[in-house]
Amino acid sequence: MTPSPFRWADVLLTGSLASLASTAVLAWLARREGTSPLAPVNAPSHWVHDEPALAQDGASVRYTVTGAAIHHACSVFWAAVFERWAPSRASGRASLGAVVRDALALTAIAAWVDFRLMPRRFTPGFERRLSGRSLAWGYTAFAAGLVAGDRLNRHARRAAPGTRARGVVRPEGGRNAARGAGVAAGGRARETTA
Repeated sequence: MTPSPFRWADVLLTGSLASLASTAVLAWLARREGTSPLAPVNAPSHWVHDEPALAQDGASVRYTVTGAAIHHACSVFWAAVFERWAPSRASGRASLGAVVRDALALTAIAAWVDFRLMPRRFTPGFERRLSGRSLAWGYTAFAAGLVAGDRLNRHARRAAPGTRARGVVRPEGGRNAARGAGVAAGGRARETTA
């Protein structure tokens, strides 16, 4: 089996889904914990705006847009790592279980990097606004976004014209078979596609 090709369109879709899923879950959990749903969205903007960003609960271009952009960029980065090096990417037909395993493993690595390797200034900031349990759910949602992106990308590749789908004869074989049938019938062969 040939590995699935690395494509930036796949990375952007996967990273966007992971970003949206984790942002939605973190915002929902922030509200359940009694804080503003925008608090975890604003938090990553502390990379640019330092400590005041961690206290922001309202919507603003300065904190909300900046925080969302930073989180989204980081999500796309981790999606690129996932798309490039996850073992399940080596197969065009990886099982859902293999993709889930790889997404969870990559998410655990991302969390370790976020909270253990990064200097305090470059952590996500979520950890300063939410409980550890909520963080775990947010990172789980991130992994779910990676899985959803992988599944959608694989489906799109299978459905794309010129790709070989299961049970479909290759174009060369189909052409030769049609040609043979046409000659046997004494007429011109007509090709059909599934």
